[in-house]
Amino acid sequence: MTDDIFLDGPYRQLASDETLALMNTLHHLAFDVLLYVIALHIGAVIFYSVYKKQKLVPAMVHGKKMSKTAGIADSRLLRAMIVALISATVVYVAIEVYPPTPQVDEYYY
Repeated sequence: MTDDIFLDGPYRQLASDETLALMNTLHHLAFDVLLYVIALHIGAVIFYSVYKKQKLVPAMVHGKKMSKTAGIADSRLLRAMIVALISATVVYVAIEVYPPTPQVDEYYY
């Protein structure tokens, strides 16, 4: 018996046991890789602060870094917003409009 929210999602019954095992392995592997990438990022910030004498942390906070070279001319914000809107629409349609029919094996009371 599960709570159907934290352990099983609405599409769980559509996947085979082998696929679920593979996704579980990838999930844990991705978490470990994320930890290593975070450690590498913090190490790079320390390297740039100590050896190259560049202040990256304040630039990450307020978004402005003093530089002698020209910055980015175009940020493509409109394209990013369109992609985000399309992605949100696809997720909404997949979850709210066309969800799979749940398999009710037992009732929780």
